Amino acid sequence: MKTETRNGTALVTSSYKDTVVISRLRAYLARLESPVIEGRVCAVGGMAAEIDGLAGYATIGTRLTLAAHNGSVTTAEIVSVRQGRACAMAFGSLDGVGPGASARLDLQHGTEAVLCPSATWLGRVIDPLGSPLDGLGPLAPGRPRAVRAPPPAAVGRG
Repeated sequence: MKTETRNGTALVTSSYKDTVVISRLRAYLARLESPVIEGRVCAVGGMAAEIDGLAGYATIGTRLTLAAHNGSVTTAEIVSVRQGRACAMAFGSLDGVGPGASARLDLQHGTEAVLCPSATWLGRVIDPLGSPLDGLGPLAPGRPRAVRAPPPAAVGRG
């Protein structure tokens, strides 16, 4: 790479070799596993699972996945944290989830609740995670929006 200055602004130019190296580096980074924090279920009752090992990472509203002993996976959300243990409410069945089951936070894709609605969602029936329930096929994604966000200003609403 070369750096030159024009009108007080530094410009960086790259050669074909630099472009190839950067391309290979991006491909390598894309193959790396995302950072995951893993805890263990220590108790289950009703639709809630108590999880140990997420202290310092889990906060109210954090989303995680619970892996059941039978291989199924369900999404859950942290609703309380007490004495270093998190309590998560499941969005699906907890069948097969018991003490020792894995509870994982995927830090690369975020742990906060996000939906990607678009105008094509109007009139569709969806579940709390944004998956279609009406049998009309997949939903076209829009711009990502946090589920927990302040409302738009009253003056700017259409």
